[in-house]
Amino acid sequence: MIRPFPPGKLFLMLQAGRLRTILHLEWGHRLKAELKTLGAVVLGSVLMFHVLHTWVIGTVFIQGNSMNPTLHSGDRYLVHRWAYLVGEPRRGDIVVLRDPHDYEPTIKRVVGLPGDWIQFREGEVIINDQRVIEPYLWRKTVTLADQLGEKVYEVADQHYFLMGDNRHQSRDSRHIGAVHRKLVLGKIFHPTSQWLE
Repeated sequence: MIRPFPPGKLFLMLQAGRLRTILHLEWGHRLKAELKTLGAVVLGSVLMFHVLHTWVIGTVFIQGNSMNPTLHSGDRYLVHRWAYLVGEPRRGDIVVLRDPHDYEPTIKRVVGLPGDWIQFREGEVIINDQRVIEPYLWRKTVTLADQLGEKVYEVADQHYFLMGDNRHQSRDSRHIGAVHRKLVLGKIFHPTSQWLE
């Protein structure tokens, strides 16, 4: 003989099953909502990083000796990209640029501005008939004219005359001419090698 469930026990079992179903559905909706929120946060973070890295600040790793003694091979630096979206490079700034021949990023110092007249005499840089004092160079550095020779070089509008601080190991505006403003990517901002080690 089959004994029927008592009505109260059957009711409790049905209620427990319904409760499990309700909890399962509620938990599923909450999980979906949390996953959507998490996805939005992750996507927003990735987009923010991309915008910051592309337009505001980036990093650069120094390779080579063309900027010795100021910057050293193996060091890392921050590049302030925003600096030249709202302003212009100034004499003495250390900038990251795209090499006009191979478009590789390279680092040089701004020596000449648009409209400047540059000449090399007796191992020194002369800008607008004034000898330039360059305290960032090694003592007794002789700056050769290289391919410019003895002639006076006029920096064209929207161009900058750039040189490495290690004048004997730098391929710069003395070889390739002044660099157009659109190739200047940003300004070296702060050494970060001690932060990233």
